[in-house]
Amino acid sequence: MTIFADDLLKQAANRAEVFSRLVLFAALVYAATSPMWAYIMQTRSLAQVAIMYSMLTLIGLYALGYFRYGEVPSGWQLVSLGLAVTAVVTSEQ
Repeated sequence: MTIFADDLLKQAANRAEVFSRLVLFAALVYAATSPMWAYIMQTRSLAQVAIMYSMLTLIGLYALGYFRYGEVPSGWQLVSLGLAVTAVVTSEQ
């Protein structure tokens, strides 16, 4: 859901709409994810949740950017994805 809200914000930004219905709807979608985050935080430490969220957001936004907006990640950006996955793997140990 967060990636969907990010997509709405990207659409608004592409239209140069800082305050619009798209931005308001994106904020509502972000707010709707709060109960899910509260549930996840019951079973994991805050640090683990932050690392997992960061990795999933990076992967999701790179995929969204590539497939929907034609944004091709650079080599260093792909390295950052690998490091994010490594952070998740090492934080679970």
